[in-house]
Amino acid sequence: MRVIIVLILIIPPFLSFSQCPTGDYTGNISLTADCTISSNITVTGDITFNSTSKLTINPGVTLTISGELSSSYNSGVLEIDGGGILNTGGRVSVGQLSSMTFDNVTASMNNTSSSAVISMDQSTLILENGASFTVVQGNFRSANAASLSVVNSSLTVSDGNLLIDYQGTFNLTNSNLTLSNGDFQTENETVLTITGSNLSVDGNMNVDYLSDMTINGGSNVSITGDFNNGIDPTGTTVTNGDLIVDNATFSIGGDLNNQYGSSVTVDGGGAITVSGSINNFGTATISTPGGSVTLPIELIAFAARQEGNAVEVNWSTASELDNEHFYLYRSTNGVDYVQVAEIDGAGTSSTMKEYSYKDSPSSSGRYYYKLKQVDYSGVSEEFSPVGVYYELLFDGVQLFPNPTKDFIEVAGVTESGLNNISITSVDGSFGYSLSADFDNGTAKINLAFLPSGLYVLHFESAGVKQNYRISKI
Repeated sequence: MRVIIVLILIIPPFLSFSQCPTGDYTGNISLTADCTISSNITVTGDITFNSTSKLTINPGVTLTISGELSSSYNSGVLEIDGGGILNTGGRVSVGQLSSMTFDNVTASMNNTSSSAVISMDQSTLILENGASFTVVQGNFRSANAASLSVVNSSLTVSDGNLLIDYQGTFNLTNSNLTLSNGDFQTENETVLTITGSNLSVDGNMNVDYLSDMTINGGSNVSITGDFNNGIDPTGTTVTNGDLIVDNATFSIGGDLNNQYGSSVTVDGGGAITVSGSINNFGTATISTPGGSVTLPIELIAFAARQEGNAVEVNWSTASELDNEHFYLYRSTNGVDYVQVAEIDGAGTSSTMKEYSYKDSPSSSGRYYYKLKQVDYSGVSEEFSPVGVYYELLFDGVQLFPNPTKDFIEVAGVTESGLNNISITSVDGSFGYSLSADFDNGTAKINLAFLPSGLYVLHFESAGVKQNYRISKI
């Protein structure tokens, strides 16, 4: 008896398809040869390159992939070109040791992957010849030792961060890069070169340990947040970042933080403009052999001193950029401040400007003054406070000599009008009641018993309490 066995092979609908699609397709596609898309096609699945090949999307044609566009490990040199449009619902992922080029195509991806990887380790991703690449959602990560080049093209990350990972390289040449809502991040030993391009970051930017960033060739770089040189993406100090701005402009909306061992060099007519503060730590350096670094204002002096019955506050600037006005604040404890004046700024100026304001506190004591600068866009910067000891003076009353060895004389008072004389240490920890000898309208008070130091002399003159600081030598 002969038995015939018939094997029936059932092909699942999502088994990989190994040829170029000519119409809408449900399932995953594996490309091993060149493929041309000449009509609008939707692939409900993934497309994977497994060997050197080219995907051409003709002009006016859209290829939509619901899943990912990726290449496998060491899959060779891959190219997407043709002038058409590519939309992916998932990420675009370049496999390790592979190269992928987008040439004159418009591509957008929705990176919902938790790993947020676009270029795998030691891979190469190139955008060239008018390519437009947009990450609609999620982060863009160029992984360890990977290379990312954007040449005569544009790259946009709409809502996420861009990370150049450990030992990665990034080249932006005659192109535009926009981060609409995220940070530009780098890891250790990365190299970033921006030439003849525009880079806009609505967030912060960092240059990590032993990493180099060069902005040249007429480039314009603008970030709304802080620029952290020698700091990793988490904000941890790692030292030794290097920034060069040569024949380019770099606008920083926040602070420039230059950490220990890091350097900033501006040359070739380049310029850095900082809306916040410049913080140079340790051995960090900022040099301008042929360029400039500009704050909204460059404050070169800020001081307060008593002049008669007023405190005179003086400050000067070496340069100003869009400086609308200053606010001057006063405090009795260095913590709680009240505004005492608003003074117009000089707008934009490259010459030294001097400012002065006289304040009249109502009582003697130590006062602190703080300055705040506001530019035309409303961005402000505060400067460290200065302190002054103020003694309220009254007409016709004079003390001398001060400093003194033995006696202090008070002129302009009468014996009947001088009462409740005492002296205390400046911190108020101890004090003594005193008496005075009078001669022709001058009261002589013996201080010989006091050790050397600073004291406050208190008395009432014509019913008004007065306090004067005395130096005993």
